[in-house]
This record gives sequence, C-alpha cells and structure tokens, in this order.
Amino acid sequence: MDRGATFFLLDLNRYGFVNWMPSYLDAQGVGHTSPLLADFKKAMTLCIHPLAGSAGAILAGWATDRFFGGRRGPVIAMLLALLGLFSSSSPMSIREHRAGGARCRAVGMCTYGPHILMVGHAAQDFGKKSGAAGAAGFIDAVGYIGASLAGWWAGKLIDARGYQTTFVVFGFAAVLGALLAALIWKAKPKTDATEATS
Repeated sequence: MDRGATFFLLDLNRYGFVNWMPSYLDAQGVGHTSPLLADFKKAMTLCIHPLAGSAGAILAGWATDRFFGGRRGPVIAMLLALLGLFSSSSPMSIREHRAGGARCRAVGMCTYGPHILMVGHAAQDFGKKSGAAGAAGFIDAVGYIGASLAGWWAGKLIDARGYQTTFVVFGFAAVLGALLAALIWKAKPKTDATEATS
C-alpha cells in the first residue's frame, strides 16, 4: 500500500511537469526572439526531461545493485528527495538563470529512476512470482490517479496561486513520497529460497 501511495505522489509530480511545463515556458516567454527559435528552444527544454529520465532509470537500477545490494528503497527515497528539491526551485531557475536546462535534466533523472524501480523492480520484489503482475498493476493504477490530479487539479491551482506555488506543491509531493519510500529502506528482494519458506 505504501508503494502505491509513493507512486501516486511521484506521478502527481511527473505528470505535473509533463502537463504544465509547456504552458509555463510560454508564460515566461522562453525563446521569444523569433518564432522558429522559440519553437526550437521550447522543444529542446521539453525533450531534455524524458531524455535525462532515460539516463536516470539506468542509473537508479545500477545504484541499487552497486551500492545497496538490490534494495530499492534507499535509491527511491534519495531520488524522490532530490526531485522535491529540484521541482520546487525549477520555475525560478528557468525564469532567472541559464541553469534552467540543467534543472530540467535533474528533474527528469530524479523522476524516471524511481518510476522504473517502483513499477518494475519493486513490484516483482514484493509481489512474489505469483503476484508481481497484480502488484505492478495496482501501483500503476494508483499512480494514474495522481496523474489525473496533475491535470485538472493542478490547473485550478495554477489559476488560483500561479506556477511557482504549484511547482512547490509538486516538490512537496515528491518529498512526502521519499518519506514513504524510506519505510522500505531495509527491505531486500525476495529470493527463490525466501519465497519457498514463506
């Protein structure tokens, strides 16, 4: 259940950025020197989020095996904590500094790393062989509830409070997810031997 809640909070953040970053960039006038340059700059800013996410997914999987003996909890918790930090500060950085592209890359890496660990590896680790598909389906389904809120509810919040407040809320969701992920910090994947005895 805690993994489902964590994924709910992650997808609230993830789809918040996917849904609202384009309109935020428009509102900030990113690249408005010419129509062609504006489109190119916006496309590059938006593409670096999922591209960095691909690297983040590989890095997260490698780190769980290299440093934590296959434990997913520490990597998920640390990446979500960083995601909360980067999410909360990214609107200001894009508006005021050239570091906005780097911040978008950091958000992407910290988003897709926990995503792949929770839906893929953690579901298999804790759902056993007989229940891995069901566990993955449950976690993913709860995540899409968060994704739906990132569309409708976040739009209402942007209208009422603006982008800066909304992105801080996305960051808070990630930090709360990190705290929930810390509950499985010491949990190790089940092996064939442990499944046989359980």
